[in-house]
Amino acid sequence: MSSGYNIPLVTGLCDISPDVFSMSRSEQVEHLSSIREADLSTARAFYARNHVTSGMSEFLRGALRRLSGHSQQAVFELRQAMGGGKTHNMIALGLLARFPELRELLPEAITAGMVEEPAVIATVNGRDVRNFIWGDIAEQLGRAEEFRDHWISGPKAMSEGDWMRLIGDRPTLIMLDELPPYLAVAHTQTVGQGTLLDLLKYSIANLFSAAMKLKRCVVVVASLDAAYDEARRILGGQLADLQKETSRPSLRST
Repeated sequence: MSSGYNIPLVTGLCDISPDVFSMSRSEQVEHLSSIREADLSTARAFYARNHVTSGMSEFLRGALRRLSGHSQQAVFELRQAMGGGKTHNMIALGLLARFPELRELLPEAITAGMVEEPAVIATVNGRDVRNFIWGDIAEQLGRAEEFRDHWISGPKAMSEGDWMRLIGDRPTLIMLDELPPYLAVAHTQTVGQGTLLDLLKYSIANLFSAAMKLKRCVVVVASLDAAYDEARRILGGQLADLQKETSRPSLRST
C-alpha cells in the first residue's frame, strides 16, 4: 500500500563502505592495545570510517581539555555506549591523544586548545593483565625499572605518591577496560592477610586520587559489566568515594 510519498532509500543517500560487506577486520583498530601499534595512516583511516556522535564529542572534548591542562576533570567513567561501544570511544580518544595531527579531521569545538604534544598512553585490558594493573601501566609509561619492586616478587600496592611519581607532569592517558574478569579472579587470590582484590581496590582508588592532582592526567574506566556484580560494586564504590572526597568528581558519560 503506497503512502503517496516518495521516500528516498538509504542506498540513494549514503555511500556504503566496502567494510560493511567484509568479515575481515584485520586492518582496523579493534582493541585498546592496538592504539600503541597504530601508525598515523591507520589512525586517519579509523576516523575516516567512523562518525563522531554528540556523546563521543563531549567525551573527547573533556578529555583533551584535561590533557592540555585546561580542565579539572580527570576521571571519566564510560557507563554506556555513546553512539558506539565504550571500547570504541576509548580507541577514538587514544588515537587522537597519540596523534594530535588528527585534530584537522574534527570540529574545532572538540579540539579547541588542544596542544601539539602527544600524550603518553597506557591501556589495561582485564582479560590480559600480566604484571598486575600497576606493572602493566608502568611498563607502558616507560618507568618499569623504577617500580619493579611493586610486582617482581609479588604484588605490592601503589600509594597515591607512587602513582604521582610514576605519571609525573607529562600529558598522560590511562584507560582501563574489561576489568570485571580480572577483579573476579583477584577476589580468589590470597595476598598476606587479605586478597589481591584488596590491593587492587586500594591502588585503583589511589590512581584516581593521584590523577585529580596531576594537571594533565586523564583516567578513563569502562563501567563494570553487570554480570560481575561484586566487581562492579567495588569499583563503583571507589568512584562514589572519590565524588565525596573531592569537588572534582568523575564524569560519568552515557
